[in-house]
Amino acid sequence: MQKKLLLINILFTIVMANCEATEKKLYLNAYTGGYIANKFNQLDYAGKRPKNQFLFGFGMGAYLNSNLSAGIDFYHFPSGKVKSLVDDEQISQRFKASATFMQLTYAIPVQKQTLIPFVSLGIGNSINDSSNYRRINANKEILEIIGRTKNQMAFNFGLGLQAKLDDNLMFSLGYRHYNLGKIQTSSVEVTNTNNLLLPSAANQSIKKAKLAFNSIVIGLSYIF
Repeated sequence: MQKKLLLINILFTIVMANCEATEKKLYLNAYTGGYIANKFNQLDYAGKRPKNQFLFGFGMGAYLNSNLSAGIDFYHFPSGKVKSLVDDEQISQRFKASATFMQLTYAIPVQKQTLIPFVSLGIGNSINDSSNYRRINANKEILEIIGRTKNQMAFNFGLGLQAKLDDNLMFSLGYRHYNLGKIQTSSVEVTNTNNLLLPSAANQSIKKAKLAFNSIVIGLSYIF
C-alpha cells in the first residue's frame, strides 16, 4: 500500500509543480450521490447485493489545459449490509470502503458552453473492510466468520455533464462505476454446541467477492 500511495503522491506533486510553473488554474471538488452495489459472486451470500447507500468525497487538482484536468479524489462508501439465507438461517454482514484515486477528467469541446459533457478515469487504492458475523451450519456447528480490512488496487470511470455557475463555481452530474477490488473474510472458527473448538474446513478459511458500485454522483467545484 505504501508504494501505491507514494506513486500517487509523486504523480500529484509533478502535476502541481507543472501547474505552478505554468500558472494553471487549481480546483477543489466536493461530491455526494448514491450507489448500487453489484451482486456478490462468492461467500455465503452469492447472488446477493449490499443495501444501497450514499457516498461522499472530495478532491483537489489542476487544469492542464482548457479541457483536461488532473487531481486526487478521496471517496468514502459507508457501511452497506448484505443478507442471505444459509442452512435455513438468516445471516448478515456489513461492508464499507474508502478509496483514493488519481483522477483525469476531459471536458468535450462544444459550441454552446451551457452544458459541457465530460468523461473521467481514475486509478488508485481502496481500503475494504468486512465485519464479523456468526452462523450455524447443518451439523449444528457455530461458524465464526472473522472480517478483515484489506488494501486493493481500484479504478473508476464515468461520464456526465458540467455547468458553469459563475467564474469560480462548476456544477456536475454524472454516472460513475467504481471497481474496488476484492472484499475478504480472513478465517473461520468452528465450535460445536459444547463450545469446543473444532478444526476449520480448509475451503472455508479464505473467501473473497468483488466489490463494485454503480453510482450517480453530484459534484461542486471551486476554481481559483
